[in-house]
Amino acid sequence: MARSARSDEEIKRDVVDQLYWDARVDASKVEVRVDGGRVRLTGALPSLLARRAAVMDTWDVAGVEHVEDAMNVIYPGGRDELTDDLLRENVLTALGWSPDLESETLDAQVQGGRVTIVGMVNAFWKKALAEEIVKGLRGVLDVANHLAVVPLHDMLDRTIAESVEAALERNALLDPSGVTVEVHDGVVTLSGLADSPAAARLAYLAATYTPGVINVHNQLIVRPYR
Repeated sequence: MARSARSDEEIKRDVVDQLYWDARVDASKVEVRVDGGRVRLTGALPSLLARRAAVMDTWDVAGVEHVEDAMNVIYPGGRDELTDDLLRENVLTALGWSPDLESETLDAQVQGGRVTIVGMVNAFWKKALAEEIVKGLRGVLDVANHLAVVPLHDMLDRTIAESVEAALERNALLDPSGVTVEVHDGVVTLSGLADSPAAARLAYLAATYTPGVINVHNQLIVRPYR
């Protein structure tokens, strides 16, 4: 189905409206600029989750071809009462509370509110889960995820690729015909065309939750509004 091109003014209007719609985002703190369908977000939000929500909201707007996240995270009231040592304790406690993570294989380093997660998990989706947990904690300004993924069982790359392709085929919201799946040493690369940013994310999730995957490179290109 052909889609009409949209002006930068139309895209900006919808991005701003989308940000004001989302209760997770204080849109008054975000400045939106659009040039040729490429959106740049600046400003400051009170949490990493709010920052990510703003980026995802922007991707959901028709006509957006690229999103540059130039926003900062500034917590209300500052961080004077939350030291790096205390933040590290909070990070390890939060990770330990998750029934899906083996806390004894995880550790964290904190410097100036920036958290680096280190250690090992046995599935790629658990690596993503650990990052999400840490991003939701008060005082975290940024997260570097250095967790190694070591699957419990070795799987052939061909088997992983077939499993990802089957998951794509089962998803009623995806057109898998334009997606190419390649696997090398457990690393999945998705390439080709997706009908929307949402479709590209669904394809990424299909690979993320597949057994044996240790990393996912999402190189899907969203069909432009032209």
